[in-house]
Amino acid sequence: FSLKSADGNSPLLDVGEIILTVDRERLADPVPLVKSLVFSKVRLHLQRTEDGQWNFQDLTPPRLEKKALPEIHIEHGTIFVDLDAHDGAAAERLQLEKFDLRLIPRGARQFLVKTTARLPGAEGLHGEGNWQLDDHTWDFHGQIKSLVLDAVLARRVAQLSPDIRKATARFDAFLQKLAESQPSLPAPAKRPGSRGKEDTDPISRIGFRSLANLQFRLTH
Repeated sequence: FSLKSADGNSPLLDVGEIILTVDRERLADPVPLVKSLVFSKVRLHLQRTEDGQWNFQDLTPPRLEKKALPEIHIEHGTIFVDLDAHDGAAAERLQLEKFDLRLIPRGARQFLVKTTARLPGAEGLHGEGNWQLDDHTWDFHGQIKSLVLDAVLARRVAQLSPDIRKATARFDAFLQKLAESQPSLPAPAKRPGSRGKEDTDPISRIGFRSLANLQFRLTH
């Protein structure tokens, strides 16, 4: 199964295998009751273009029937996130591997959400939450384990947020003023492959790198 982006050409979703389980006692019904859906070997391609739009925004969202909800499982998934150069930020590609998502019916119109994934620069992510379909609300919390806090992470976060880019620029200006006022400070670090040019990333220049377990909570 394949699904194209709104432009009709770029890939959005590829599914290697779909397993559908129905209630055998309802096979004679005009529309048999689906008990579970398993999507295996999923490859999701997300792209944010230069104008800040995502490739899925113009697609019609899936509609879930009012009757009993099926359990939905996505396994062995890979998510590619391509961020085109935008608002002063350089292009970036992120890749999430071993993505696993379970939507387990809880009540008439609610899902219990469970997910795990391997993130770039981290040991992994695991999270759990609730999704209220009719109210269009959700709550999700979890942990990113052994997240590397360094210039690479700062660049990726800045790509997603103009506020972070502005904060990074202010921090860079602060370091520049500090270096000018105290000439005895070490010279800016040079990034490997920079051909002798000073690294303009303030996080790299101060040589900051650490590990952390990050707990998060998102609500809508």
